[in-house]
Amino acid sequence: MKKIIFLDADGTLMDYENHLPASAVEAVRRARKNGRRVYICPGRSRAGICPELCAVSAPA
Repeated sequence: MKKIIFLDADGTLMDYENHLPASAVEAVRRARKNGRRVYICPGRSRAGICPELCAVSAPA
């Protein structure tokens, strides 16, 4: 069975100043390394998401 993780961006991966901590990046990478599929599911359009978050959310 495949496991999928959906994450919100604001307040979950990023703080409310749009800062993406290294610990969040590492957690997403570790989950993917362990066979999980990780997707961001924000309430924004792609244009409203910071480039760093788009880079983290892209499959490796």
